Amino acid sequence: MHKSVRQSMACLHSWLGLSFGWLLFAIFLTGAVTYYRHEISLWMQPEFATMQVNQETALKSAYSYLQQHAPDAQNWYIGVANQDSPVNKVYWRFQPHKGEIFSIIFIFSSMVCPTPLVG
Repeated sequence: MHKSVRQSMACLHSWLGLSFGWLLFAIFLTGAVTYYRHEISLWMQPEFATMQVNQETALKSAYSYLQQHAPDAQNWYIGVANQDSPVNKVYWRFQPHKGEIFSIIFIFSSMVCPTPLVG
């Protein structure tokens, strides 16, 4: 029982349409999740909503961490904690050794000692 070319193309069209439709659905779903990531994080971790971050304390803790763990690094990068993300993000890069083209970048994230809001 051979199918006609038209029936074969209709079947192929259906399966390709379903496949690409689900692929587009997955792409749009992940895009929506990415757009609302802050709200989803607050929903998943409600304790972050009540944290008050002192940026001066966060900066001092990141600076002291870098002085302790990467004093001879070529560059330091500090992402200071804020209300949306109560975590310091610290990056540092070492000077490449002789003959190396790239240097290694280390990434470290640390929780800031948050102060809960009162009232």
